Amino acid sequence: MSPLLTIDLPAVLTASCVAATCAVLGTFLLLRRASLLGDAVSHSVMPGLVAAFILTQSRDPLAMFVGGASAGLAAALLAEVIRRHARTDAGTAMGVVFPVAFAVGIVMLRYAESRGPVDLDADCVLFGELSRIIWAPPPDAPWLSARGLAALPRELVVAAAVLVVSLAAVGLMFKELTLASFDESYAHAAGLRPGWVHAGLIALTACAVVSAFEAVGSILVIALLICPPAAARMFTDRLRPQIAIAAGFGVASAVLGYILAGFAPGAILGIPSLSPSGMIAACSGVFLAGAILAAPGHGLIARRLRRLALAVRIAHEDLLATLYRANEGGPPHAPTPVHPPMIRRLALRRAGNLGHVTTGSSPSLTSAGAALAGEIVRSHRLWERFLVDRAGLRPDQVHAAALDLEHVRRGAGGDRLVPDPPDDLMDPHDRPIPSPPQNR
Repeated sequence: MSPLLTIDLPAVLTASCVAATCAVLGTFLLLRRASLLGDAVSHSVMPGLVAAFILTQSRDPLAMFVGGASAGLAAALLAEVIRRHARTDAGTAMGVVFPVAFAVGIVMLRYAESRGPVDLDADCVLFGELSRIIWAPPPDAPWLSARGLAALPRELVVAAAVLVVSLAAVGLMFKELTLASFDESYAHAAGLRPGWVHAGLIALTACAVVSAFEAVGSILVIALLICPPAAARMFTDRLRPQIAIAAGFGVASAVLGYILAGFAPGAILGIPSLSPSGMIAACSGVFLAGAILAAPGHGLIARRLRRLALAVRIAHEDLLATLYRANEGGPPHAPTPVHPPMIRRLALRRAGNLGHVTTGSSPSLTSAGAALAGEIVRSHRLWERFLVDRAGLRPDQVHAAALDLEHVRRGAGGDRLVPDPPDDLMDPHDRPIPSPPQNR
């Protein structure tokens, strides 16, 4: 039998199902600003898992599933009761209930170990053990035959079933989950029951944690509940794409983490292997760090580039307006804005590339530059007039504010936002307001 199909494939598929489930559910926890709840639930399932094992003396999937999910849901409801009746916040209530539940689970596990050998240990529950997930069909049965599929590891079957149930539940309750996540008050007003929606989300999260305890552990699963949704949030402002991107990041973390844990240590560090669950959690953190840094929508680099482009555009327009005022002559104008040297150089280069100024030691406006400069000065003087006439400011108080307002546009790339012109077309300093631009 191929080790790839027997050992690697079932482990990767199990981890991928767990990661996708956690990413989908974690997206709604993130939107509700309740990501810590996933951490809390992952700790609180411990007593239920141990209790199910003590009662059945086996790791029966159904018993472990019911025990862990029940414990997680009960602890979450208890935290809500404490929050409401003890006059405390949600964080404090979770800080009281879930560490206690986790400690009770550890005590129960040590008690079970003291009574004899048990097929359950703290490391397995906390950190998972993907290497134990093996697909070994009978030698005479094809892999995809009924007998071959019947030999699929129960961890993979449970993880896949939880994924299907979670996707179905999210699909059926998508409107309710969306409303309750973005605006709980509106959900109440619309006749929904956000409390029940929240309880259902907690129950699904508890089920995901239970299905993950043998794959990545009930502790390291926290990374899969938080990191992929947070990374996806950096790429989009729409919910459906965010769910899909989060699931993609989760599956990629599972696959890449398993590969790196099995093959990278030998090639780089000279050691046999590392913990697959730990590497999966680490990969999800690396994806989040990469998204924070390089996401095209909200990443740090993209935000810095947008700010730089805005600063250069404003400096470019200030340059054109300064040259326009210098050509007007007349009494001296108020001081012009001062930009950093690098921004000034980039603005001058931009103006030259766009054909707004002539190149050389003493730039001057071209016809296209003069038209744009007139538009900018018009906006500036209309805002000065508006601030004097409507806001009641003195003429000597409006220049600095108008320097900012003259650059405001109607959305990205829209027209310049200007007040309605006065009848006399003069600014507060008795300078003429340029005519509106024609075709530029």
